[in-house]
Amino acid sequence: MRKDPSSAITLGCPPENKLAHVFQSCISEYSADSMPLANGCFFIASTAGEVVAVEQTGQSLFEFDYPLTTAELAGNYIDEIKKIRVLSQPVIVDGINYGFIGALMHADDDANSIAAFILGLLYSIRYSLRDFLQQQIDGIIEEISQERTPYSLMGSLVHRLAVLLGKGDCAAALFNGDQRSILTCWFSNEDADRSNKQALYDNSSLIYHQLCSFRQQSDTQKVLIVELGMPAQTYWIFPLYSANRILGFFAFSNTENIPYTAVEIDFIRRVIGRATFGINNMYFYQKIQQDEEKRNKILEITKKIHSSIDVDDVLRAVVDNTLMLYPDLRVNLWVSHDSHSSNLHIKQFNFYSEDCEVSVRAFMQAETIVVTQGEKLTLAAPLRGNQGVYGVLELNADNLFALSDREIPYISMIADSAGNAFENAQLYKQSRNVIRELLLINEVTQQLNKSLKLKDVLSFITKKLMETFDAEYACILRKHPNEDVFTVQAATNEEHIGERIDGSQNRLRQISEKKESVILADLPAGERPCQLFTFRSFMGVPLLLGGEHVEGAVIVMDSKPHYFTFDDFKLLELLAQHMNLAMANASLHAEVERMVITDNLTGLFNRKYLYDHIQSSMQHDGFGSLILIDLDHFKSINDTYGHQTGDKILIQVADILQKSVRGTDVAARWGGEELALYLPTSSIKTALAVAERVRRKVMEITEPRITISSGISVWSEKDEKNTVDTLFQSADEALYKAKNNGRNQIVIA
Repeated sequence: MRKDPSSAITLGCPPENKLAHVFQSCISEYSADSMPLANGCFFIASTAGEVVAVEQTGQSLFEFDYPLTTAELAGNYIDEIKKIRVLSQPVIVDGINYGFIGALMHADDDANSIAAFILGLLYSIRYSLRDFLQQQIDGIIEEISQERTPYSLMGSLVHRLAVLLGKGDCAAALFNGDQRSILTCWFSNEDADRSNKQALYDNSSLIYHQLCSFRQQSDTQKVLIVELGMPAQTYWIFPLYSANRILGFFAFSNTENIPYTAVEIDFIRRVIGRATFGINNMYFYQKIQQDEEKRNKILEITKKIHSSIDVDDVLRAVVDNTLMLYPDLRVNLWVSHDSHSSNLHIKQFNFYSEDCEVSVRAFMQAETIVVTQGEKLTLAAPLRGNQGVYGVLELNADNLFALSDREIPYISMIADSAGNAFENAQLYKQSRNVIRELLLINEVTQQLNKSLKLKDVLSFITKKLMETFDAEYACILRKHPNEDVFTVQAATNEEHIGERIDGSQNRLRQISEKKESVILADLPAGERPCQLFTFRSFMGVPLLLGGEHVEGAVIVMDSKPHYFTFDDFKLLELLAQHMNLAMANASLHAEVERMVITDNLTGLFNRKYLYDHIQSSMQHDGFGSLILIDLDHFKSINDTYGHQTGDKILIQVADILQKSVRGTDVAARWGGEELALYLPTSSIKTALAVAERVRRKVMEITEPRITISSGISVWSEKDEKNTVDTLFQSADEALYKAKNNGRNQIVIA
């Protein structure tokens, strides 16, 4: 089966890519034996002479300079010095020169047979390029035929053409009944410059008259090229005919400053011609259905708005259904209450902004207002309920589209239905929030009382803050007693835990000095944000000890302005009281637990903790080492210097032990002047090195100078008789030998 050399290329790709792909696909149909050229190569080049693909035959005997010159592509060029010949033919399809196909060979080779081969290959390439264009047209028609409305059909068509041509944006417009102004327009790039879009509307009459002039002159092959907008943008205009009248037009911008070729112009005309019948039928069918559907939709919209008791659902239903009814208008819903909606059409009222000036008037007067200014139209319908006005539904048109007078009562009906539905949903939401807060406080209290571990309590509090307020960041800060500094105890980002925060920052200083809660709707201009998180919305509640001293603060932040409501703020204050009590209890419990497992004098772990830790290690680790340490002549030190000096020496040696081991190792006080180090998963060699390091540091650092003796024992899972007691007994015996052998030494059991 013959390969389709155009199957992997698109109209919008660079010409050299198309040439290279088609050339390689076509020449691959020939075997090496069937090629008449023994040594050399066949090539294809762009119109500028750039060689984009080469098929080598035999040995590579020749090289030529890039790009090829006009002389070298003249048809039959011979370089007398290099003794090479270049045969070439232009690749012309429907009058357009795509490039050149040719061969590089020895000057004495048979040029006739190779020229005949090139000619055959040229026919194949021409066929493939034509086939490519036809496939693109068929693909577009098949794709848009799946669309059910003229709006989606035209939107799909302009997007597809812009992508395939790849030289700029594409727009399509349909004229209204008088065929002088645009009824609606579609753009492949909705983010394009608004002035350029408006230019098509403003110059619709000019475009229509020029298209009519072209038709009267029977100059159907000529393309209308106009410059519109500020700054000027060049557009290539193609008419859309329906019977004997111009239904609309397609406009192609030329942002890359590359003119549209004859092939591309013909391609555009063929696509529009193929699509016109479907566009025409669907458009007029849609107009017939439009009036009847609008009446039914008004009823459906009212039902949908009243079908929900969720405030955000009501607002979304109003916006979505209004956009469905009036797709050519811009819709905004201005609300007077706090809204967390992510819908871009739902916005918070700013009574001092010019953006919603008309809507503010409608809100204050509680009546529908229509304002026209030049070609622009604004309609504002208030959302009225039994107890007040809750917002304004605003519709805007920045073109010649005129909203008929009979549409205004319909829009007012939608707004009034939305106002009543919103009022009901708001009342339901308030009652639901009261119930939610009571349940939340009960849940938080129960969960906080379940655990006395500070880490678990802090983790639960942070998680609950995020869930309750749906915020982006939450943290718990602890204030230093004698410094204007806070430390992060818990945070959404665990990397922040332990960071020190300057307490002089505006909001933290307000919490610390005034002992009052803070809510911030939007960060004022010029104020330095928190170093932990760049916020716009902020809530902070102080954690008070006995109602007097600020021990810390609970902070909740979000990057969006006006994110937290006043109800959220009061709830955080209420939760903070319970959280503060739980953290105080957990901190007290943690301190008691620490005292139970540590030695009060040295700060090392006590004997029981060491014993339990070794027992657990023997169950989970493969081996470990124990070092027992005894301070030499410690009784003499107590007798000579007193027991206070003896205690100081014990503390010094304990500090040396803690600084000489890993985080997984355990340093403990075994009893009296005997200390111990347990090194899990450490060999006898490692234990000996640690013991020697400790022995040397004790001799160097302690004051008055003392020495120590050490005994080392190890265990391994290979020895079935391992127990904690036998491990200690072995180390103790080794320690006894060290002391009997003269002290200040290490003995291995």
